[in-house]
Amino acid sequence: MKLAATKKLTKAPIPFTEGTLITAMKTAGKTLEDADEQAILKEAEGIGTEATRANILEVLKKRQYLVTAKNQLHVSASGQTLCQAVSLQPLLTSPTMTAKWETALKQIGQQQRTPNNFLGQIQKFVQKLVDEVPDQLGQSATMQQQINLQKEAEAKQQAVANLGQCPVCQQGQIVDKGKFYGCTNYKAEQSCQFTLPKKWSSKALTPTIVKTLLMKGTTTKLKGFKSKKTGKSFQAKLQLKNGQLAFDFGK
Repeated sequence: MKLAATKKLTKAPIPFTEGTLITAMKTAGKTLEDADEQAILKEAEGIGTEATRANILEVLKKRQYLVTAKNQLHVSASGQTLCQAVSLQPLLTSPTMTAKWETALKQIGQQQRTPNNFLGQIQKFVQKLVDEVPDQLGQSATMQQQINLQKEAEAKQQAVANLGQCPVCQQGQIVDKGKFYGCTNYKAEQSCQFTLPKKWSSKALTPTIVKTLLMKGTTTKLKGFKSKKTGKSFQAKLQLKNGQLAFDFGK
């Protein structure tokens, strides 16, 4: 009998969805080696509660530590920096901490410990983090490298986000504001109110169209417009006239 080595490529882990990550939070105790701590987290149903787990993810997304793409969750550059920072204090990344706190809460409920005793320990722990973490961040080469990577990623993201110079104030950049395109000087002392719609006469104005419009003041002839009066489709150029979007039916 001959043995043969099979060549295969290592596959990256499948990204979490919100559903699978909430399940992982609920079953976090399975990763612990200590049987007692594992039992405690099983009884407490893991990290967070049924009412708070989804909210925890919402906060992480709101602060842009997590981003969603095609229903999958991915850690952003700032999220990776946060993970690197938290890893400097191993207890913060381990379900063990949750297990110990659950134990303390149970002891309080059984009158084996006072709330003040528990809160005092948490206060000491937080103070320890405040005293130690800043120096750890400054001394960690890995942390500094991650911060530089984050800055590079944010700079690239900002460059992609900027669609072009504002044609009105000539200082701000036009960016995607969600429901419309607008000037970054909107909140400046001399506020710039220039905006462009995401849709014009039933045609979606893509970032590519907007970039061309801002750079050249006009576009090539575009298809897909629809008349509000007749409902018929037509084609035309778009142009900016005195900061206003308008059709150009010329050749």
